[in-house]
Amino acid sequence: MYISIRECQFSSYDKQNFLLDYRLVLSISRRGNYHDNAIAENFFQLLQRERIKRKTYLDWEEVGRDISDYM
Repeated sequence: MYISIRECQFSSYDKQNFLLDYRLVLSISRRGNYHDNAIAENFFQLLQRERIKRKTYLDWEEVGRDISDYM
């Protein structure tokens, strides 16, 4: 799994250890390079269009269950 975050945000040891613990690879690109976020943005657009905009939720637990079911 790859995460795209600016360098300054993930420079601390705690955050680096978090990435190692969960086997995440830090991916940092130049400013304005939108390709790193394309997959995540596409997923959230589909989630919003196919699931969230079609329902009315009663509480946050219901939202969490529905999104988990979607994924």
